[in-house]
Amino acid sequence: MNLLEAWLREDDSGAAYFRAIQPAIPANLVSAVNYARILEVASRVPGVCALGGFYFEFFLGEEEARADISFRAAADQGCPEALAAWEPAGRGVWDGSWPALKRLAGRWKQPGGLLQEEIEAIWLEFDINGTRPYSPSFFLTPAPPRRSWAGNFQGCKSLLEFLSGELNGAISPTGIAAALSCLERLPGKARLGQIGFMLSRRPAVLRLCLEMEGKEIPKYLRSLGEFADLRQVAEILEMLSPYDHEFILHLDLLEELQPKVGLDLMLSSADSFPDPRLEIILNELCHLKLCTPAKGEALQNISGCTPMGADLINWPPGLRRRSLQSGLDELSYFIRSISHLKMVIEPGKDPVAKGYVGVNHYWKKNSVPAINPQ
Repeated sequence: MNLLEAWLREDDSGAAYFRAIQPAIPANLVSAVNYARILEVASRVPGVCALGGFYFEFFLGEEEARADISFRAAADQGCPEALAAWEPAGRGVWDGSWPALKRLAGRWKQPGGLLQEEIEAIWLEFDINGTRPYSPSFFLTPAPPRRSWAGNFQGCKSLLEFLSGELNGAISPTGIAAALSCLERLPGKARLGQIGFMLSRRPAVLRLCLEMEGKEIPKYLRSLGEFADLRQVAEILEMLSPYDHEFILHLDLLEELQPKVGLDLMLSSADSFPDPRLEIILNELCHLKLCTPAKGEALQNISGCTPMGADLINWPPGLRRRSLQSGLDELSYFIRSISHLKMVIEPGKDPVAKGYVGVNHYWKKNSVPAINPQ
C-alpha cells in the first residue's frame, strides 16, 4: 500500500478535524487527557459536519484545562444525508439522543419538507466532561426570516409542535406552550436565533436563544415572571453594554421557565480577527475573578491560521484528497478565532463566564504553479 492509499483509508470523522488543529490549542486551555476525550467523542460524528465550523467551549474561571465541543452541521454541506445514514460506533452512544437526531436528519433531507424549508443548520453539542459525553444536544438554527414577526411566529409555532412530535414527547406539551409564550412576548426587533433540544440532560431541556437589544432584556424578563435573578442580570448587562448593544439571551424550559439565564456577547467573524474588544473584555473578566489570567492570555492569542502543511497525515482525508486531486492548486486551511463570550446567571450562585473558540475551514488558490499529483 502506497502513502496515498494509506491516507485515503484514514478516519474521516469529526475527530480528524480536531486532530488537525490540536497543535494550535495550548495545554492550559485543553489538557492532553481532555483532548484525547474530545477526539474519542468527535470520532462519533461525520466529518462533513465539521465543514460548517467546529467549536471549543471553555469555562474561563476554573483552573482545570478542559473543553466541551460542538459542530455546525450545515444544510448546504450534505449534513442531513450524512447524519441520517450515520451509524456511530463505540460505547455509550445509543441512549435516545442519536436516534432522535437521525430521525430529524431524515426529515431535514426531505425536499419540500418543513425542516428543509425552515432550518439552515443544526448544531451538535457534546458535554465532554458531563455524565453523558457521547450524547448530542442539538440546536436548530432557523433560516433567515422571510416574513413579518407575526408570520415568523406562526412558522416557529409549527416548527416547535412538529419537533415535539418527532422527539416522541421528550419535550412536554406544557414546555412547548411555555416556549411559545416566551416567543409571543418578544419585543419588536427581537428574533429567535436557535431552538435547542438538550436531550442528553435528565430531564430533557428546551432552550430558546433569542437575539435582542440589551436595553430590552430586563423588561422582557420581567414580563415573563419572577424566575431569574434580575439584579445580577442587570449588573452583567451593565458590564457588557459598552462593548455591544445586542446580545443573545438563553432561556431554559422544562414544564416552565428555569431560573438559569445565559447572555452571549458575539465577537468579530474569523475574517477580521483579532477582535479589538477582546483584550479589554477578558481583562475585565480577570479583574472580576470570572476568568483565570492563564486562560485570558491564551484566548487573546488563540486566533490564527493553520494551513495544510508538511504533516499531511494529520489532515482530514477528504480535504487532503481534494487538494491533491487539484494538483495542490487549492490549499486547505483552518482559521481559529473567538466566536463569542457567554455569561451564565443563576440565583444564589456566582456568575460563570465561558469562551467559545470557533474553527472554520477555507480553500485558497495556490499562488505557486500547480504540480501533477501523479
